[in-house]
Amino acid sequence: MIKKYEGISRRDFLYKFFSLWNTIQPKKYKLTEKEILLFVEFLLLGKQYKYFRFNTQAKREVKKTMEKRENWIISDQNLSQLLGSLEKKGVLKQDDDGVRYILPYFDTIIEESNKNFKLTIEFDIE
Repeated sequence: MIKKYEGISRRDFLYKFFSLWNTIQPKKYKLTEKEILLFVEFLLLGKQYKYFRFNTQAKREVKKTMEKRENWIISDQNLSQLLGSLEKKGVLKQDDDGVRYILPYFDTIIEESNKNFKLTIEFDIE
């Protein structure tokens, strides 16, 4: 079965990607709807945030976007808890200096020059 999406926005692609990604994760690593929405907004931040995607200014931008797009007002404490949850679920890491970053295998899906993605899932049924 092949499902093709044409003319999809980067935001919609990322949302669909993580919704699909969720289906192949063990229960303890599945992202909630709010975690996906939040993570996608961090991934969509401009190039100026590439190395500081989770700094104070970036968090402000994402909070502003979430309030505007989703009518979701996020407190600083709630944001920290959600980012901590994303770390526990393996999509974010934190270095020794406390700087959060996205795992390298997500680089290809956030690179703006990449316009075509082919995802394959194989099942080997007994």
